[in-house]
Amino acid sequence: MKERLFKLLVVLLSPIYFIFWIVANIIGWAMEIGEPIAESLQEEIEKMSSFWKEFFKRKK
Repeated sequence: MKERLFKLLVVLLSPIYFIFWIVANIIGWAMEIGEPIAESLQEEIEKMSSFWKEFFKRKK
């Protein structure tokens, strides 16, 4: 009886596990794609902020 319940539990929980596995892989791929974009945007923001700092220093 316990063995049947265990098998039933495994069968019922398997789709949930696969859904979580698929979602985790999608999130991993999104992070791999988004990380270089975020780094390049961060560099551009740093360049822009240094430009404006120098621009306002020259005006004084």
